[in-house]
This record gives sequence, C-alpha cells and structure tokens, in this order.
Amino acid sequence: MMHYKGVRLESRHNLQAELSEMRRVVDAFSPMILKRVQSIRCDSQKGAHYSISILPGPWDESIATGIASAFMTQGGYNGIEITCGQIEVFLVNGGDKGASPA
Repeated sequence: MMHYKGVRLESRHNLQAELSEMRRVVDAFSPMILKRVQSIRCDSQKGAHYSISILPGPWDESIATGIASAFMTQGGYNGIEITCGQIEVFLVNGGDKGASPA
C-alpha cells in the first residue's frame, strides 16, 4: 500500500507494476475527481479489476465517466467497482484489457 497525490493505492499482491499503473491513472484524473477519490485497490488475482472508494459528497455520473476515462489512458479495465456512501457503480470491460476473447 502507498499514498499518491492523496489517494491510497493498494495491490492485492503488492505488485509494483499495478501500483505504477494506478499512479498513472491518478495522474489522468481531473482535479474534481482527484479531490473525491479516497482509494484505489487492484485485485491482482482478477487482472485489471479495481475497487474505488469516493469520499462522501454529492454523486454525479460524471465521476464514474471520468474514472473510466482515466483507466482508458492505461489500456482499460476488466471491472471497476465504485462506492460512494450507499451508491455502488459497476463498470465492466472497458478497453483492450476488458476485451472478450474471440
């Protein structure tokens, strides 16, 4: 686990490649999203699957859209679970990492 720009980053198996990728995702966040993201956890066993905690405050769909866009700068994701209080949003299969085999 580490902190980067105020966001707690965690890789299930403490893989440096995953932590580096999450730092690049944080760099891609807009200032509005960066203020709201509390933590990102990568589940190393699921591959490109992330859990994101959002700080309490008003929910807006642009938060999920902005988070997905930031992950797309790194090639995508298999799944993103976003929680903000009682709100839970699930994003599935975005980009090359989320592509289904033919």
